[in-house]
Amino acid sequence: MTNSTIKDITPKERELLSFIRKYPGMPLGQGAGLAELEALAFGYSAALTNTGTQSTFVFLPDGFNEHIANKYLDKAVAKQPIGLFNMIRMQEKDNRKALTLFFSLLDEYLVHLGYEPIPEYKSLF
Repeated sequence: MTNSTIKDITPKERELLSFIRKYPGMPLGQGAGLAELEALAFGYSAALTNTGTQSTFVFLPDGFNEHIANKYLDKAVAKQPIGLFNMIRMQEKDNRKALTLFFSLLDEYLVHLGYEPIPEYKSLF
């Protein structure tokens, strides 16, 4: 049963995340880790805001930041605006391993909400 108050990641964004997980170096460039995904996510969010389409597309589900905070931080700190990328970096210092942790946490949260995890990318080749 899905949580009707939190929207699932929209299909094209699921496909993008699936592609990033499978081939991180192609969309994220050299280094291909959490820092590069963070830059992409902020740029994506800015583009949606500037085009007025932020309510149409969902790149990351609402509440993901709070989910990670509740998992890793004590309740007093969880209310601080630390940011999900920083919380993941607090758990895993290696940029590439942190990207893997991000996808594990995202899948965990999506399943918690009653949605499917990010699927394995189906290559066209």
